[in-house]
Parts: sequence; C-alpha cells; structure tokens
Amino acid sequence: MQKFTLFLLFSFAITQLQAQLSGILTDAGGQALPFASIYLKGSTTGTTTNVNGEYTLYLNPGTYDVVFQYIGYEQKTLKVTMTREPQKLNVSLKEAAVELSEFVVRSNAEDPAYPIIRAAIKKREFYRTQVEEYRCDAYVKGNIAFAQTPKKIMGQEIGTMGGMLDSTGKGIIYLSESRSNLFFRRPDQYREEMIYSKVSGNDQGFGFNRAQDMDFSPYESYSELGRRIVSPIADNALFYYKYKLIGTITDEQGRAIKKIQLIPKRSEDPVYRGYIYIVDQDWAVQSADFILLQSAIKQPGLDTLWIKQVFLPIDNTEDVWRTFSVNIKFKAGALGFKLIGSFTSILSNYNIKPAFEDKFFTNEVFIVKEGANDKNQAFWDTLRPIPLTEDEVKDYTKKDSLQVLWKSKPWKDSVDRKNNKFTVMKLLTGYTYSRSYYRENFNIASPLGTIQFNTVQGYNASLNLAYNKDFDEYNMKWYRLNGAVNYGFSEKEFRASGSYLRQFEGIHRSQLSIGGGRQAVQFNPNEPITLMVNSIYSLLSRHNYMKLYDKVFARVGFGRELTNGIRLNSSLEWANRRKLDNTSDQSWYQRDDPNRRAYTENIPSIIAQNFDQSRALTLNLAFSFRPGQKYYTYPGRKYVAEVNGPEYFLNYRGGFGDVNYHLISVAIEEDNLPLGAWGYSAFRVQGGSFVQRKSLEFMDFMHFNGNQTILGDQERYMNSFLLLPYYEYSTDRAFFQAHWQHHFEGAILDWIPLIKKLGWKLVLGGHFLQVEQKKSYYELTAGIENVGFGVFRLFRFDIAASRQAGGKWNVGPVFGISL
Repeated sequence: MQKFTLFLLFSFAITQLQAQLSGILTDAGGQALPFASIYLKGSTTGTTTNVNGEYTLYLNPGTYDVVFQYIGYEQKTLKVTMTREPQKLNVSLKEAAVELSEFVVRSNAEDPAYPIIRAAIKKREFYRTQVEEYRCDAYVKGNIAFAQTPKKIMGQEIGTMGGMLDSTGKGIIYLSESRSNLFFRRPDQYREEMIYSKVSGNDQGFGFNRAQDMDFSPYESYSELGRRIVSPIADNALFYYKYKLIGTITDEQGRAIKKIQLIPKRSEDPVYRGYIYIVDQDWAVQSADFILLQSAIKQPGLDTLWIKQVFLPIDNTEDVWRTFSVNIKFKAGALGFKLIGSFTSILSNYNIKPAFEDKFFTNEVFIVKEGANDKNQAFWDTLRPIPLTEDEVKDYTKKDSLQVLWKSKPWKDSVDRKNNKFTVMKLLTGYTYSRSYYRENFNIASPLGTIQFNTVQGYNASLNLAYNKDFDEYNMKWYRLNGAVNYGFSEKEFRASGSYLRQFEGIHRSQLSIGGGRQAVQFNPNEPITLMVNSIYSLLSRHNYMKLYDKVFARVGFGRELTNGIRLNSSLEWANRRKLDNTSDQSWYQRDDPNRRAYTENIPSIIAQNFDQSRALTLNLAFSFRPGQKYYTYPGRKYVAEVNGPEYFLNYRGGFGDVNYHLISVAIEEDNLPLGAWGYSAFRVQGGSFVQRKSLEFMDFMHFNGNQTILGDQERYMNSFLLLPYYEYSTDRAFFQAHWQHHFEGAILDWIPLIKKLGWKLVLGGHFLQVEQKKSYYELTAGIENVGFGVFRLFRFDIAASRQAGGKWNVGPVFGISL
C-alpha cells in the first residue's frame, strides 16, 4: 500500500511538470479530422483527435518533432518547443496525392494490387510473430448514445430515462474512460491491469473497456466480431476478396504506401470493405480503414461497423510495427431505438523487451485495481489523451449530479411507486413490487401463464411467489426465496413447495440451497417436455407424453468453485416417491367421437414392473473442470472470460434407503470449436454406468432427453435427441451418448442467390446413443437457424432422420425457438 501511495504521488508530481499541447486538426477546407493520430516522431507516445478533431498531448519541457497523421492524408511533422505553459497548435492536413500506377490494360489482366497482397500474405506470419512479448500503456474511451428513441414501447412511456435523454429522445447512455497497463506474450497470453476507470453517472462503477478486446490485427487470419471476419491478408483471403490498387502515397520518410481497395467477391461473405494501406517492399500494414455491413457480420440489430487502425514503427525500428490506435464506430437499432457509438483505444509507450518474471502470466487476464474508480474529474483532466467533446463534458457534469439523485431513497421510492402500480397487462407478465433502495423485490408470476393441463391433475394452476434480496450493488451477495402452490381440479389435490438460495460472495460464487415440499414431477428430472407443450399435445391430439409421479421431499445443496476452472455442485435429498394415475380424460380432440384415441397410462411403457411407493436418500456430486479457464477480476468479484476449450464433467449419484445403487458418469463438451470462416462446431460426449444396482426405481434410471413432438428447444439440442421417444432408452446399465452440431454461420447459404438475402444459417448435426442390451440409435439433422426478421431471429427449422441399428429410417420436422 505504501508503494502504491508513493507511485500516485510520483505520478501526480510528473503531471505537474508537464505542459499541454492542444489544438484542432482539420483538412484543407477546415473540416475536422476525427480520430487522427498525433505522436512524437520515432516513438509511440501520442494521442488521437476526438470526433471534433480536437487533440491534447501532455509533454515535459523540451523540443519535439510532432507528427500529425490521418488515413489518406499527407503526414505533417512540426518541431514544437514546450515550456511549462500550455500551447495551442492548430494544424491543417492536405489530402494525400495518390500517384496512379501505370500498367497496361489487357483482356483478363490482373490488377496490380494482387502482387502486393500476395507479398503481404507471405509476410503476414513474420509480422504476426516478430514480437515475442511487450508491455504498453492503454487508454480506452467508450461512448454510446441514443440517436432516436420511440415515445412508447409495449405501452410504456420511454420518457427521459431518469434524465439521460433530452426532449428529442437523444442522449448519451454510456460514457467511460479507462487507463490500463497491457502485457502480452506469444502466442496468446494477455494480462491487463486497469489502474484508473471512470464511468459517467456511477462513481462506483467500472467500464467494460478492455484494450485486449480491441485487437483486430489484420495479421491474424480472423477477427472475432460475433462472426469470424476474414482478414484481407489471410492465407485464404483471395477466395473472399477482390482487390484494386488505387495508387501510391509517399510519406515524409519517403516510404511508398500502397492504397488498396477491398471488394467482397460475395456481398454476404464475412469480409471487410474499405481500404488497406501497405508499405511497399516491407509489406507491413501502415493503416486500415474497414467497413462491415450487416450482411457480412449478421448480427441482428447491428447496421454498420467501421474500424480504423494505425500502425507505427517502434523507436525508429522500421521493420517492427505495432498498433498505435484503434477506433470502432457503429450504428445499430431495433424497436424504434437507434444507437450510435464509438470505442477508441490508444496503445503507447511500447517496451518490446520487458523481461517478464516467471509466472507473470496466469489465467487471470484482466484485473481492476482497488481504488481504480475513486479519481475525480480534475485528476482525469490531467490524464486523458483524447479531449472530451462538449456533449461528453455536459454528460459527466449532469450525471455526476444525477447519480446523487438516482441513489437517494426519495428518487428510488418515486420510481418504485410508478412501477409498482398494478395494470391489467401484469396478469400476463406477472407483478413485481420493488423496494429498490433496500435492494429487494417481491414477485408474483402471471397466474394466467400457470394454467396447464395434464391427465393426472386435469386442468391445474399454480401460484408462484418469489422474494429477492441483494446485499451489494454488484449483485454478488444475495438470497432468493421461492414458493409455489399448485392445485389440480380433476385430481382435487393441493401441492406446495419452497426453496431458499443464498450466494455469499462473488469470487468463488459459494451458494447454499435448501428446499422441500410436495410436487408432481417427471420421471426424467431434466423435464424433456414442457408443461405448455404437453398441454397443447394433450388437448389438441390426445397425446399425454408427460409422465408424472408424486414426490414429497427435503433437499439441501451446496456449490462452490474450488479453484479456478473447477467447480463442485452437490445435493442431498430425501424423498418419498408415490405412483400417480390419470384422473382426467378431457381433450378438444374429436370431442364427440366415441372411438377417439385413448390416453396412455401415466407410466412409461418400458417399465417392466409398476411401483407404488419408495423412499430414497439421494446424494449428487458433480464436478466440472475447464483447463486453463481465463477470467476477469474486479474488486470483490470474478467473471469467466470468453470460453475457449472443452469442459470436463465427473458426476456421481448414489441412492440409499429403499433403493441401493451407485451411478458414475463422465462427459466432455465443447461449445465453440472454430473452423475459420466455415463457422464453428459444438459437441458433447457422455458415458457412464451403474457400478452397483441392487435396487432402484424407474425415476432412478439414467434418462435421455427425447422428443416426440414437432417442437424443440434450441438451447438443449446439444444434450437432446430430436425424434427419440422419451423413455424408450432409459437404463439402469452402461450407456454412451454423443451429440455434434456444426453451425456454418452464413457459409454455403450466402452463396445462393435470393436465399443469401434472408440471413439464414445452415446447421448440420448428428446424435448417437448406445445402452446395454439395446440396439444403437442414430440421428442425423439438417436445419436452418437465424430465421425471423430484424432482431427477432428466434427460430430454427430442422429435418431429422433417425433409426435403430438394422432398422428403417424415420424422418420428421422439428421447429425450434430460442428466447
């Protein structure tokens, strides 16, 4: 702590010795040049202009050569002598003279851009790997604003959103700055330490600005932007791009910079449009000016995205180029909202020979330091390299005042009074009564939404209640109380249950749960068919696929991450299980036909011997392990970074009492196995066996998620079979199941005229199941996902084909929805 205090005092003293060089950068016509680069010649110390072309550079007394650079414009280097007094310097840049290349036009002649691109592709790996490690300073600013808002949405007035919007519905909704130390070691080890952070309107908040997330280097084959975007100098780039040499620009150092236009071969391919600037003979990327359209990125609601990057040689070392600045702008919108935003990062003061200590890089890739958010506006005025715009200054000033109001009890009570009013619409959506100042709310689920039908209870309805209490503003310490009362009108039975769930902290996410009561539950605890779908199929076609038994139970559970990437979830449950019979024969199917289809019994047909009642004490232990799990650390909490690599599972379930068995299973799953521009695969494999099975009932078997309807749940396809009867393969012996899907993310369908305009994505899958004493079961699926319109691309349509070994193929459609 003492060292950190000394560091702050030293930093403050340094800033007092520095003077401010500021001004406006414009073109020859006086138009501002936004996000232009200003840096000290021969270094990566510098800044960029803001959207109004304004810049600020803090320098110690001395004489400097300051370079002013904007993509597509002539560089200008000015000698500046700084004292301790601030200095104004407005600079105008001319549009670069582009020297057109001379070449003979012949039939089928190749554009002269192609030899340059091939040379850059050949040199790509050299530049990608030439720096083994580095450290640098990173500044990131994010600004997201509403350019348009509707008056109402779903009958609710938008208003000013607590004062964030003006009378025209415009206003900044997110403004944040951060200053970090960024460290890197090949091949992919990052460590980023955020030492300062400021969020407009929240002096206790931390922005989601991370410099490492803005690394869209063209030297990497792909950039992750929701979809993998192919670099214009990737090894396979010539399959996706056409190129046109616009001409040559000569910079102040005499380097010839080749300006090359990027043209997609197919408009829906995952590629950039725009320009790339390549240094002749060195074949290094000097800068990039990329555009991504919605048709290429295929992210619902995202209209256009612009990426500008500037690369500089380090310390006059001509062949070592590093990223100096990245600016990302976007336009997005949905439901009458229109968003505009930008994120800008400046990477400066590189050290490419930092000599890191052993074990400096760990799985902790991002750390927010304690006290990072406690610096005032005056401190930031001496730190930020990009000047605030007038709107940003107003936003900080306004929200610094508003946050006091937003956190006050009178304000929160006034908002609650408005939101707590009961309306007819809440019969459909449910009703919530909040006391925001105390971080608590009480919820009643929609009573209309709980009305269901099954053949055991007939029509039945539930009253579902919940109470939520948070103890901190980051929602890391809380408890949840839930209660439910259910009544079956044909069965004439009440059932009630309740649970308590407590999370104690935000690092290991330690959780304790207690629950109990009486419920009618499915034999497969994964609930392969939902209440709503079963109700529809029962009432409209007299198929009662859901099979229930009565359970009176008491349960206690505990979960905790034991160490990074390894988590334990455990539970111990005592239950009295009892058989249930059908009590209702109602349906809307062939209502007056005496020969209509009969409901099946409320017992899975494969059960050899019916049961009446059994008591069981069941212990569950579930370990999950993700090797090398990357994570972010904030004060008092931890978040898992974007998941890469497989996750492993070890599960044990043991039954005692009237039953006596032990089940052990292992599994491995991968959610995102990238295959370049061809999309990604996902798979899940599980195997296990009952190592002891002296006695057990059918609900203790290993069950598999089947489906006998035409409706599916996309979120469960990686652990489900689309055409398998619900309990046909349930077993008390050894088993093995495997699931695989490949999501083409636009590949293939984007090459088909007309179809490519719809934004649909092809997905192929395969499923396999083997249990002891049963024939192998196979499924093949072909589907279209991302079906819908606008941002509502919730639907998927599959054709599935299944068969048992040696049997005939069964083919059927499945409609999936993801909410």
